[in-house]
Amino acid sequence: MPPDLNFRGAGTLIAEGDYVVGRWEGGGTHTDAAFSDFRMGSISAASGRKMQFAGTSVFRLEQGRIAEELGQEDALSAMLQVGLIHNPEPDVRPAKPGSSLPPGWNNLSGFPNDVR
Repeated sequence: MPPDLNFRGAGTLIAEGDYVVGRWEGGGTHTDAAFSDFRMGSISAASGRKMQFAGTSVFRLEQGRIAEELGQEDALSAMLQVGLIHNPEPDVRPAKPGSSLPPGWNNLSGFPNDVR
Protein backbone atom coordinates (compact mmCIF):
# COMPACT_ATOMS: atom_id res chain seq x y z
CA MET A 1 0.00 0.00 0.00
CA PRO A 2 1.41 3.43 -0.87
CA PRO A 3 2.71 5.25 2.20
CA ASP A 4 0.84 8.41 1.19
CA LEU A 5 -2.47 6.73 0.26
CA ASN A 6 -5.32 8.87 1.56
CA PHE A 7 -9.09 9.11 1.36
CA ARG A 8 -11.36 11.84 2.64
CA GLY A 9 -15.02 12.74 2.54
CA ALA A 10 -15.94 15.32 -0.09
CA GLY A 11 -19.33 16.66 0.81
CA THR A 12 -22.29 16.01 3.03
CA LEU A 13 -23.42 12.44 3.66
CA ILE A 14 -26.97 11.68 2.58
CA ALA A 15 -28.95 9.13 4.61
CA GLU A 16 -32.34 7.56 3.99
CA GLY A 17 -33.60 4.50 5.84
CA ASP A 18 -30.84 1.87 5.91
CA TYR A 19 -28.71 3.62 3.24
CA VAL A 20 -25.99 6.25 3.41
CA VAL A 21 -24.41 7.83 0.32
CA GLY A 22 -21.10 9.63 0.42
CA ARG A 23 -18.73 11.25 -2.07
CA TRP A 24 -15.00 10.82 -1.47
CA GLU A 25 -11.62 11.81 -2.89
CA GLY A 26 -8.35 9.94 -2.61
CA GLY A 27 -4.96 9.39 -4.05
CA GLY A 28 -1.33 8.63 -3.46
CA THR A 29 1.92 7.60 -5.12
CA HIS A 30 2.19 4.22 -6.83
CA THR A 31 5.09 2.61 -4.94
CA ASP A 32 4.00 -1.04 -4.71
CA ALA A 33 3.36 -4.02 -6.96
CA ALA A 34 2.41 -3.74 -10.60
CA PHE A 35 -1.17 -2.86 -11.45
CA SER A 36 -2.34 -5.59 -13.78
CA ASP A 37 -6.09 -5.63 -13.22
CA PHE A 38 -6.99 -2.84 -15.65
CA ARG A 39 -8.57 -3.92 -18.93
CA MET A 40 -6.40 -1.32 -20.68
CA GLY A 41 -3.12 -2.93 -19.61
CA SER A 42 -0.75 -2.77 -16.68
CA ILE A 43 1.97 -0.58 -15.20
CA SER A 44 5.24 -1.73 -13.76
CA ALA A 45 5.88 -2.03 -10.05
CA ALA A 46 6.75 1.12 -8.11
CA SER A 47 6.21 3.49 -11.04
CA GLY A 48 6.37 6.52 -8.70
CA ARG A 49 3.38 8.08 -10.47
CA LYS A 50 0.97 10.13 -8.40
CA MET A 51 -2.78 9.86 -8.81
CA GLN A 52 -5.81 11.67 -7.46
CA PHE A 53 -9.31 10.33 -8.03
CA ALA A 54 -12.82 10.51 -6.62
CA GLY A 55 -15.83 8.29 -6.18
CA THR A 56 -19.23 7.75 -4.65
CA SER A 57 -20.13 4.96 -2.23
CA VAL A 58 -23.56 3.71 -1.18
CA PHE A 59 -23.60 1.88 2.14
CA ARG A 60 -26.39 -0.39 3.35
CA LEU A 61 -26.52 -0.60 7.12
CA GLU A 62 -27.70 -3.40 9.38
CA GLN A 63 -27.86 -2.82 13.13
CA GLY A 64 -25.72 0.30 12.79
CA ARG A 65 -22.93 -1.44 10.86
CA ILE A 66 -22.01 -1.46 7.18
CA ALA A 67 -23.42 -4.66 5.66
CA GLU A 68 -22.81 -3.81 2.00
CA GLU A 69 -20.98 -1.19 -0.02
CA LEU A 70 -21.57 -0.35 -3.66
CA GLY A 71 -19.31 2.19 -5.25
CA GLN A 72 -18.17 3.90 -8.37
CA GLU A 73 -14.71 5.42 -8.66
CA ASP A 74 -13.18 7.61 -11.32
CA ALA A 75 -10.94 4.90 -12.77
CA LEU A 76 -10.49 6.89 -16.00
CA SER A 77 -8.64 9.64 -14.13
CA ALA A 78 -6.42 7.09 -12.40
CA MET A 79 -5.60 5.34 -15.69
CA LEU A 80 -4.72 8.66 -17.35
CA GLN A 81 -2.47 9.66 -14.46
CA VAL A 82 -0.53 6.40 -14.33
CA GLY A 83 -0.10 6.34 -18.11
CA LEU A 84 -2.30 3.38 -19.02
CA ILE A 85 -4.27 5.51 -21.46
CA HIS A 86 -3.63 8.87 -23.06
CA ASN A 87 -5.87 11.74 -24.06
CA PRO A 88 -6.60 11.65 -27.77
CA GLU A 89 -5.15 14.37 -29.93
CA PRO A 90 -7.80 17.01 -30.62
CA ASP A 91 -9.30 16.93 -34.11
CA VAL A 92 -9.32 20.66 -34.70
CA ARG A 93 -9.54 22.09 -38.18
CA PRO A 94 -8.68 25.74 -38.71
CA ALA A 95 -11.70 28.02 -39.07
CA LYS A 96 -12.27 30.00 -42.24
CA PRO A 97 -10.94 33.57 -41.99
CA GLY A 98 -13.60 35.85 -40.49
CA SER A 99 -15.72 32.94 -39.17
CA SER A 100 -16.50 32.60 -35.47
CA LEU A 101 -18.01 29.11 -35.85
CA PRO A 102 -16.11 25.86 -36.46
CA PRO A 103 -16.07 24.64 -40.06
CA GLY A 104 -19.27 22.83 -41.06
CA TRP A 105 -21.51 24.65 -38.56
CA ASN A 106 -24.53 26.54 -39.84
CA ASN A 107 -24.90 30.13 -38.63
CA LEU A 108 -28.69 29.81 -38.27
CA SER A 109 -29.30 26.50 -36.54
CA GLY A 110 -26.15 26.04 -34.47
CA PHE A 111 -25.93 22.44 -35.71
CA PRO A 112 -23.46 20.98 -38.19
CA ASN A 113 -24.72 21.25 -41.76
CA ASP A 114 -24.97 17.46 -42.12
CA VAL A 115 -27.42 17.19 -39.18
CA ARG A 116 -30.26 19.28 -40.68
